[in-house]
Amino acid sequence: VLYPPDGTVREGTGINGSMQGPGRENDIDGSLLEGEFKDGKIHNGHGVLLKANGDLWNGTWVEGSMTGNATKSSIDGYVYTGEVRNAFEHGYGVLTYPDGNRYEGNWVTSKQEGAGKKISFDGRVVEGEFKDGTIFNGKGVLVHPDGVIHEGTWVEGTMEGPGKCSTPDGYSYTGTFYHSKEHGHGQGVYPGGIVYEGEWDMGKWHGHGKVTTSKGKVQEGEFQYGKFVTVQK
Repeated sequence: VLYPPDGTVREGTGINGSMQGPGRENDIDGSLLEGEFKDGKIHNGHGVLLKANGDLWNGTWVEGSMTGNATKSSIDGYVYTGEVRNAFEHGYGVLTYPDGNRYEGNWVTSKQEGAGKKISFDGRVVEGEFKDGTIFNGKGVLVHPDGVIHEGTWVEGTMEGPGKCSTPDGYSYTGTFYHSKEHGHGQGVYPGGIVYEGEWDMGKWHGHGKVTTSKGKVQEGEFQYGKFVTVQK
């Protein structure tokens, strides 16, 4: 049994000051590692490791790195439970965010890749194929970290076709999308009570449309990239 000055208790065989072979390490911070050690570090075995940054890892080590089913939790409230390869989230796993949102699905070297779904804290779901952490092909309701909400269909990373969006400041749009922009026919409702209904081009009023103010005043005609140009006769 070794008792280093840092309060760690190591049970096993020490060679040249480092634990080698079968052993057990119990740190003062509560970490517990048990299995085969190599050069003083866990090589094969199971345990709980508290890292210097406050992250807590609970799983199995294979040839020096955590591999297999594990739980990884961070000091800022993220919790991952699932498959791990070489300490990376890899395979199927569930990540719960500090705000209560979660991702359930496939991972590739710590990135959300492949089949999966994101579920917001209030139960809204977007499901399909993910790529580099965001929906790539699929449909549902996606709640962004900044509070923007998109509902519709994603094709190769962008929102396409009929859908809805809303922002925290009170803006909302219902209509068609192209490359995640308001495009085609749709209705936009603005925080001040203004409503525009008509044609859009990449997020701007463009084509025939009608604007109604909060007081009921109506202006109808042709718009060019957000500017009114011709009154309907």
